[in-house]
Amino acid sequence: MIELYKNYFHILLHPIDSLQIDEQKNNTLKIIEDDNLLNNTNKIFLLSLKDIILLSWPFYFMSILYKFIYTVVFHSTLKNFSVDNSLIDSISSKFSTYFIMIDNYSLLFKFVLFPLSTLIYFKLWQFVITFTLELFDSEVNKVTTEQIVLHSFVSNTFLIIPILGPILAFCSQIVILFLGIKNGLSISNKKSLLIILTPLIMFMCLGTFLIVMYSMIFAMA
Repeated sequence: MIELYKNYFHILLHPIDSLQIDEQKNNTLKIIEDDNLLNNTNKIFLLSLKDIILLSWPFYFMSILYKFIYTVVFHSTLKNFSVDNSLIDSISSKFSTYFIMIDNYSLLFKFVLFPLSTLIYFKLWQFVITFTLELFDSEVNKVTTEQIVLHSFVSNTFLIIPILGPILAFCSQIVILFLGIKNGLSISNKKSLLIILTPLIMFMCLGTFLIVMYSMIFAMA
């Protein structure tokens, strides 16, 4: 497990170096050696989706734990601001209790389904990159594309940071994806940026389509 985490953090610190491909081995993943990082003793191997999920899960647990603490603090703060009205206090207390119960179940649900959500995220980004590359008439390397998306998950390391962790994880994930697409697939900055923005563009197009459809339905009613 320690060796896996060394590889995990190596990818976080060296996302570009870890995408090297050995063409002489039928496009299989190349062993990356980093003498400065591991004192000439260890070799860095690229990680599988299973490894990424297992290594990222503890960081996600910390994020869930922080959210649970925030909920408890919010509940305590709400009690401190209670007014001298038994009816309002009763309603407020019930609302707060239900809110915490629902939120806790939601957090537990997210934690349990983390592997599934990671798999879905992996497949979606893999599809986006492959689909966009085909539009550009660019060569699609399945192994490289998989590793680019897998490497982006090492950004979950930042979830261990309270409050700002999710924001830092999201931003670093986008940066790692961009660097991976640009360097791993050897395409221009503009094309790399367009691939990163593709999910947003697709979401905006879908939203616009739904708004137009609803407008037409209400206009005909």
